[in-house]
Amino acid sequence: MDSAALDELKNRSLNIRRDVVRMIWYAQYGDLQASLSLVDLFVYLYWRVLAVFPDNPSCEERDRFVLGGGNSCPTLYATLARRGFFSHEELWNYGSLGAILQAYPDVRRTPGVDAPSGVRGMGIGIALGMAHVMVREQSPGRVFCVLEEKEMQQGTFWDTLYSRSPYPSNLLVLGIASEPERDITSMWRSFGWDVESVDGHDFEALEAAFSDLLSSGSQRRGLVVMVRDNPLLKGDLALPLTQERMERILEELS
Repeated sequence: MDSAALDELKNRSLNIRRDVVRMIWYAQYGDLQASLSLVDLFVYLYWRVLAVFPDNPSCEERDRFVLGGGNSCPTLYATLARRGFFSHEELWNYGSLGAILQAYPDVRRTPGVDAPSGVRGMGIGIALGMAHVMVREQSPGRVFCVLEEKEMQQGTFWDTLYSRSPYPSNLLVLGIASEPERDITSMWRSFGWDVESVDGHDFEALEAAFSDLLSSGSQRRGLVVMVRDNPLLKGDLALPLTQERMERILEELS
């Protein structure tokens, strides 16, 4: 990755972090820390990995994105807006009655959303079924499933991970872990998965990790993405988020 591409990704991350803070301030709803911790990963996926078509969100050849638990929903919305799926102004309606951006994604109403989120432990099952259908219909698209840390604490997640039923090669599972990693990587491997770990805030490390992941011939492919809480937000997490606190966070992020 050259320096220009790296700078572009960093600038996109900064803008999306600002969007997320403003969204949560307007709505007085949302998990600020969880949302901000996944910005770099989402930026990398949507600008360097995923085959998506903002002008034709339902294109059958697209890659599908499944967000598991849904706590980082504001980051997904801000990313989709910046990627061109809908107007940037829609972000300020997040959580409002009748808006297309609700607390959890609505696959029927929100352009760019491929699957519902919110029920912990169900994300990998949804992604697995979606991947099987795409193989049957001979779609060239892939399915990327992002599982938030709390979702990986659910028994349904581990049951699906352990399942001996065939896993299609178009499914890639990304598990989020806060540092320390708590040995999640070795747990996945014990279930027969080809999985590595990567710093979720290092774009060059993400580039190398995804290059290996996408070229792997394994049918059970995964990546543990390690993220850190933003130290600038300590003491600034509780709602209601006042305008003064919001402006201070924006200044510190810059």
